[in-house]
Amino acid sequence: MLNSPFHASVPEWVRTPGVIILLLSQIVINPLQQTDLTSVASRIGDERDLIQLAAGLNTVGLVTCIPIVGLFQRYFQRSRIWLFCLTVQSIIALVIVHPAPFAVVAALSFLSGSLKAICLLDAVSLLMSRVNPSGSRGVLYAIYYPISYVFSQLSTYMSALLLDQHEWYEIYYCWYPGLFLSVMIVGFMMHREKDGSAISLKEIDWLGYAFAVISGSTLAYFCIMGERLDWFSDSSISWSFFLFLLSTILFIWRRWDHPKPYVNLNVLWQYKQIRWGISFMFLLYTVYNSAAVFSIFLMQNFHNDALQVAASGLWQLPSFLIAIPLTGYWLHKNQRARETLAIGFFLYVFYTWFLSRISAPNVDQQQLIIAQLLRGLSYGISITSLSYFTSMNIAPKDSPSRLFYSVYTRYFLASFTTAAFFRRWLLVCQTKYYESINSRIATSPWSFTETYGKLRTVLSRRGINPDNTSAYAIHILQSKAHQESIILATTEIFTVLVGMSLLLALSSSILKVFNMHYNKSKNQHPVAELSELKHDSVFLDRKAS
Repeated sequence: MLNSPFHASVPEWVRTPGVIILLLSQIVINPLQQTDLTSVASRIGDERDLIQLAAGLNTVGLVTCIPIVGLFQRYFQRSRIWLFCLTVQSIIALVIVHPAPFAVVAALSFLSGSLKAICLLDAVSLLMSRVNPSGSRGVLYAIYYPISYVFSQLSTYMSALLLDQHEWYEIYYCWYPGLFLSVMIVGFMMHREKDGSAISLKEIDWLGYAFAVISGSTLAYFCIMGERLDWFSDSSISWSFFLFLLSTILFIWRRWDHPKPYVNLNVLWQYKQIRWGISFMFLLYTVYNSAAVFSIFLMQNFHNDALQVAASGLWQLPSFLIAIPLTGYWLHKNQRARETLAIGFFLYVFYTWFLSRISAPNVDQQQLIIAQLLRGLSYGISITSLSYFTSMNIAPKDSPSRLFYSVYTRYFLASFTTAAFFRRWLLVCQTKYYESINSRIATSPWSFTETYGKLRTVLSRRGINPDNTSAYAIHILQSKAHQESIILATTEIFTVLVGMSLLLALSSSILKVFNMHYNKSKNQHPVAELSELKHDSVFLDRKAS
């Protein structure tokens, strides 16, 4: 176990709660990052895409900082790092609540993501050193994932609650209570002694880091702004795609050009669990990001009430609190990921099938609760199983690179690209069905005329000015056509996802590679070695909600 960062005079019963407060303050420090902006920010208009891009850059800052966190911890003293990060986060929260150019918001969002990575990794390592000294991955995910996902979902609801009455940037006021408590804990409970061997910051591959930042930022811009700017018809989208390809190639080239590269590419072919794990993580997020389609369906079901949409998501919490700890405990005891992963994907089959069956106007609340429970169960079990499988049997020195590829695959490649894909798919399907509805009206004008006449009569009886009943009736008919096109589009998408989820479930249940850790003779790096938590940056594996 690591040397304690606390003063000897600090009681033991105070230390663990203090570490939990540090962890929670970082989990909720950026509600926009956890918020489903498709639903919560729908009323913000043109600002929505810019807010999404700022949130994407926050993810870029967080992920690209992972490989160098351990080096920072060896160069700087722990409490000084914390106080510096907390101070800068407080300044960011103070500055960003005031109207500012988008470039400023984007830069601050990127910086806050980087600072969050530094603090979050250290907070989880401190917590695990106290409650999981053996370094068991099953215990790690059984404890950390429920905390992360539950409080992330609560942050989403709080964001929707604030956005219901306030401007989006006022969400950053939520940072202050956690930051204040964290400063008190670090300032009064942690000592100033430095542990770990000193290094030079010149040893860090800053150019490789820069290429990773450019790659992630341009991919975020391409996927988020592409729909708004009509993809390659806009020169900025074309340039962003070109820069993404170029920076990715240069990022790979640094592997052979630097004696200590930013990340180790060798781990991709040295450990087959990493290759299989990140491949299935990408496929998992392909299904998981259909949540963007589900959010749009919920928005029309709740008549564009974003607060009700966010409240509906809270029904995932019981699933997280039950499924993830049980899955982590099973993996801790049995080291078999194939069974739990198959169960997770089969639950996705039921989830997508259920949504394809209930797609209709004004869905009953109980049916939506069942859908949210299935959604939480399927994702919680699947991501816990894949995270465990990917991180086991990895040498401690390779864990930062493993974590980078894991999170990069999920939050860069899969999250950005699949979200853009589903938005495009929904738009194409919705347009197809909307045109089909209009063509039916054109071929059956007598039916339309009859409905139109009845609407005008009803509106007249309700006291609407006869001169306005025509416009009102047309608006109602167009709204109903729009609603029906969304329902038909979501039904088609989730019907296709049923087949995809079934293929993933069958594949995961057949592939024996997911039980490779059950053969203990292959575990060249037992979990006990992972008790060196400070330099084993495995702890950022999470959902962003």
